[in-house]
Amino acid sequence: MIENTRVPRLSARALLFDDSGRLVLVRRSRPGQASYLTTPGGGVEPGESLEAAAARECGEELGAEVIVGPTAYVRYVGAPVPGIQTFFLSRLERVDPRLRTGHELSEPERGDYETVHVNWSDPEQIATLQPEELHAVLRDHGAYLARKATGLAGSRPPRRS
Repeated sequence: MIENTRVPRLSARALLFDDSGRLVLVRRSRPGQASYLTTPGGGVEPGESLEAAAARECGEELGAEVIVGPTAYVRYVGAPVPGIQTFFLSRLERVDPRLRTGHELSEPERGDYETVHVNWSDPEQIATLQPEELHAVLRDHGAYLARKATGLAGSRPPRRS
């Protein structure tokens, strides 16, 4: 039996909803490429839980404090690097773009990161959402996910000054 020795890259992402049931996304604009929408998230650091990684990434990319709920979707990626992306149902508590700290924000060659709130059920507003399979997830389960996200409860962290 031949074993695959490539360890998959783990990433945690947030299907993040605000109190109005809108989806909170990142509009990525890279030099020379068309902009697109994506969920906040990224790689899991050694010793970090998937849920903690999702919350950290929301803080870094959006300047957001969030409640991370249950797994909503899992995506397996084969190329160019094998990976497992776990999307967590999440609720936005508060956001302040001035608090963004992600390293990608200080690297101009990585492009711009803009926080946007969109109506998940409007195909025009989510037309550029990546990965594309999230379109079907939102079409089939968006109302349920938005409702469950706005009902997520958690201990509210202290406000940042």
